[in-house]
Amino acid sequence: MAPCGVLLASVMVAHERWSVVAVLAYDDGAAQALVKVLRAADDALRNQTVPRHGAAGYATVDFVGRYRSLFDGVCSTESNNRLLVAKRLSEFADDVEKVTQKAGEERQRQDALAAWEVRQAEREQERQAHPLVLGTEPQSTLLTDPKPSTDPIPRLTVSATCTVMEPARSETTCPVSSPMGGTTSADPERLAVFVSEARALAGDLHEQRDAVMGAWAHFQDVCSWVLVGEMTLLAGLERLIAIATDDADWLERIADAFRAAGGGSLSSQVLDLARTRFSRISDSQLRDALSSLPAQELAAMLKASPNLAAQIQRMPPEVINTWWHTLDPAPESGTQFSPRQHDLITALPVLIGNLEGIPYGARSTANTNHLTETITALTLQRDALRTMPPGSGTGNAVQSTLDGIEHRLKALTDIRDALQMYPTHDQKFLISLTEDDPPLAAISIGDLDTATNVTYAVPGMGQTTEGMTGWTKASQNVQSLLPPGHAVVAWMGYKTPPQIMKNGKPDISVLRVNDAVQGADHLAAALGGLKAVRGDTIGTPNAIGYSYGSTVTALAANRSDVHLGTFVSLGSAGLPDSVHTTADLHADAVYAGQGRVKIPGEKASGDPIAWTGRQFSFDHHVNPMNPDFGAHDFGVENGGGSGRPITEHGALVSDSGERAGYFDQETESLKNTAHAVAGEVDKITSYIPLPPTKNVQKLKDFISSGKM
Repeated sequence: MAPCGVLLASVMVAHERWSVVAVLAYDDGAAQALVKVLRAADDALRNQTVPRHGAAGYATVDFVGRYRSLFDGVCSTESNNRLLVAKRLSEFADDVEKVTQKAGEERQRQDALAAWEVRQAEREQERQAHPLVLGTEPQSTLLTDPKPSTDPIPRLTVSATCTVMEPARSETTCPVSSPMGGTTSADPERLAVFVSEARALAGDLHEQRDAVMGAWAHFQDVCSWVLVGEMTLLAGLERLIAIATDDADWLERIADAFRAAGGGSLSSQVLDLARTRFSRISDSQLRDALSSLPAQELAAMLKASPNLAAQIQRMPPEVINTWWHTLDPAPESGTQFSPRQHDLITALPVLIGNLEGIPYGARSTANTNHLTETITALTLQRDALRTMPPGSGTGNAVQSTLDGIEHRLKALTDIRDALQMYPTHDQKFLISLTEDDPPLAAISIGDLDTATNVTYAVPGMGQTTEGMTGWTKASQNVQSLLPPGHAVVAWMGYKTPPQIMKNGKPDISVLRVNDAVQGADHLAAALGGLKAVRGDTIGTPNAIGYSYGSTVTALAANRSDVHLGTFVSLGSAGLPDSVHTTADLHADAVYAGQGRVKIPGEKASGDPIAWTGRQFSFDHHVNPMNPDFGAHDFGVENGGGSGRPITEHGALVSDSGERAGYFDQETESLKNTAHAVAGEVDKITSYIPLPPTKNVQKLKDFISSGKM
């Protein structure tokens, strides 16, 4: 007999010659892992029944009305969907186990056939080694060792389908014009408990989903023997989780609406609007709601759904203006506002006060009332915090809150002070007041609803509403020199870049146009609102851009939807590099005035700041005084009878004396600005270049000497 090693080698050779059996591509371990996570997900879904039912029961206490019915339907749909997905997961696990069984049977068949082929090879080897004894023909062993089947077990196909139902969160597809009707009352805190529980339960399912998807992906990689048919179950599980999340978001908006309204009951129309993320309404439907629904409920709705306020603000100002006038009082009433307009102004002051297209008298009334109420409320909060006894254990938190209130009050009280009336001045109107910190605002000196000409004064670096009195005074100085009927807007309508050094840290925002781009968008919107309100009853508006404000104004005037009568650039920090000449500006006339370059600390006339922006900025180097630019230059430091020369970059420095800023009284700069805006071209004094200041000349000499 041959040695064992020789026999084994011979068997292996024979096996290679006789066997064509392939390795079965099916990993039992991967299949078992898939079944395990499918069963776990099934259990997790079914185990949510009790906590969901408990949370729903808690929420329905004092939940009465149409939206209670909708809530019940939403909960029922969620339950049906969840149990359906759980059932399909269980069935899928059963199918995988059946496939695993069949794969095992096929593997046994292949193994048996392979073993038989080995035995057959051994017999053939023995026959060839002893032909005289065993004969020359292959031996038949069909009776003693029959050959296993060579027919493979057919590959099985796994499929798992599941389509979940979408919940009905509304009984209508047209929530305003065809409302559900009726009212609903609920306890928002109870609703909030359901929202919290629903989100937590939905979050728990994410882990189950990830495990199922991971196991399924691995199963497909290592179990290619099985065929895959229609597979929508995993998408159904994903959608189930998304719907559960949306259900929580939907009820949260409802809870927010009730919380904003202080509880009680709300009309179904208002609640329809509150959940508009799930059923968007048209602009006309939203305007209809503003015209008809209770104003206080509208306030609660907008507070709960800021997206609706944003949708209103995106409406064209011409459309807003037309809609507002449909609410006008009857001519014979003799009142400024109709009852409906008064209700909207009172209930929605932030929206109405800043909505382009609303007449400015209404906006000013809304903003002024809101300003007064906010100052009163914050003052009461501040005073209450100041009286808290020491050692209460919340010192740091109290001080932080107090600092925040003081910060807000500083800007708001400055805006209030800027509105102070003087007998010899035109009336002032607070035509915008935002909720930003500090707020953005605009004060009109003169009535924009009746003015014959309007000029917007655009501020520059470091100017905020904490200094609104100063910018309003600068604008007032211009308006005081204009003919009757001219209004000037002290427009603090964008977030200006801060001073280069802010809180001891450098900030170079002023050297980029980023803030100017945002400011130009806001200025263009304001000009569009003026056009919508006044139409052809007013001349083309003007703009005065001071310092970085000239950068803002130039970007706005570069837009195709903006047209200015006169654009005056004062102390420019540099116009955008994209504006090469006045031909790039949609303005009938462009004027520029700025002081000569000087070094900070020099007492001579000039501007020690503006030139640094033009020289060192990244993207706004254009000097509007450059002859090639094409602006009408005027003098700001000729002195003598022309007016006080400017000596600083500031808008306001002193009402009299040797030091002066661009908007100070009796300055040549202020006078020429007013003449340009009024079209009094013959009164404008010419720009006469002055020689460099002493220190600037020294610097030039030093540079030219090559000693740097």
